[in-house]
Amino acid sequence: GIGNDNSRTVSVWIKTTETGSIVSWGSNNAGQLFNLRINDGSDGTLANTLRLDVGGGGHITGSTIIRDNQWHHLAVTFDNTSGGDVTDAKLFVDGKQETISSSQTQTLNTAFASDVTLGYNTLGGRYEGLIDAVRLYDRALSNSEVANTASAPNSPAVIKGVNATAI
Repeated sequence: GIGNDNSRTVSVWIKTTETGSIVSWGSNNAGQLFNLRINDGSDGTLANTLRLDVGGGGHITGSTIIRDNQWHHLAVTFDNTSGGDVTDAKLFVDGKQETISSSQTQTLNTAFASDVTLGYNTLGGRYEGLIDAVRLYDRALSNSEVANTASAPNSPAVIKGVNATAI
């Protein structure tokens, strides 16, 4: 993964009726985790939405329900020139920037403690569903670049009979 407070973007297509970790790496220390997941709402935040956890309670949670058995393009961007906190990250669902429903500040300093995992993290949080076209960028994509990625003509949401990977 991309560590420390370096800029990054994670982009992925998912289709599920479950919660769990989609893309994750780092360690579960304050600010050292980078865990993109579907929120279960167990801490009183809005369930079934996109969430980025960074350890130590730091997080941002979106507001669009994505646990609906439909294809969704998800993305998170973090630009280290905007600041070094998880609340400086942006969440996107289907190419549109999310309204944040919940957040807790935490300095982002992702550890190189584990490899990037798809569909689970070392803390549990297994994901069950379809996942496709996972991309990790070493820069923060612009809002228009995220929107273009979400509307690509070869996306699983557009192509019928896509060969996605069930996890």
